[in-house]
Amino acid sequence: MQGWIKLYRNLFEKSIWKNSTPEQKVIFIVVLLLANHKHNQWEWNGEKFTCQPGQFVTSLESLLNHSGKNISIQKIRTALKKFIKYEFLTWETTSTGSLITIVNWDKYQTQEQNVADESNDDQQPTNKQSTHNKNVNNSKKYKYTESFEKFYSIYPRADQKQQTFNNWKRRLKEYSDVDLIEAASKYKAQMIEEKREKEYMTNSSNFLGKKCVFMDYLSSSDGTEKQAAHEQTPKIRIIEK
Repeated sequence: MQGWIKLYRNLFEKSIWKNSTPEQKVIFIVVLLLANHKHNQWEWNGEKFTCQPGQFVTSLESLLNHSGKNISIQKIRTALKKFIKYEFLTWETTSTGSLITIVNWDKYQTQEQNVADESNDDQQPTNKQSTHNKNVNNSKKYKYTESFEKFYSIYPRADQKQQTFNNWKRRLKEYSDVDLIEAASKYKAQMIEEKREKEYMTNSSNFLGKKCVFMDYLSSSDGTEKQAAHEQTPKIRIIEK
């Protein structure tokens, strides 16, 4: 196994680290190291499966073998359940193995932004001008509406603005901008009440994405919460057979 991962020093300040035992911290690092950094083909649940970056198919025994001394299968189970609680990962198990997905892998482990930053520092002025023109063109392509900007400013973990805007436009086919802004406000209030750290919140793109998380924060005409009309796949689940 080759390659490397990013590990930020502010991990020391995170509640998931502070509240983990020494053994759980080892398992935490093992999970990061085992995750695929690019698309990879596996057999999962008897079928061909493409692992996304931040995912990997494994077993409790395999995690045990990578974790070293003083760690048991039960300690691995306990650690994974704790990491689920902190929304660090999801864990799906069947008789053929476990699929682990690190929730915010793209934000913390992708290299594109760093590579772009480093290369831009070394470019000649002509290339910088080209990059500037490209950015100008992109900004013209995405003309954000006033109501979207209000939603984006309210949302507690606003991220991936262009993708969020694309999802916003899709949702406007069925819901009003007032509905979506209200959902963002309620989600923000819940995050404040729970004192949840920003990195463990759903980002704005996913909030409006395929899983329709926003629907859980809409109100019906009588002021009560709407029942989600879709059959939402839970973000975090453990399925044991």
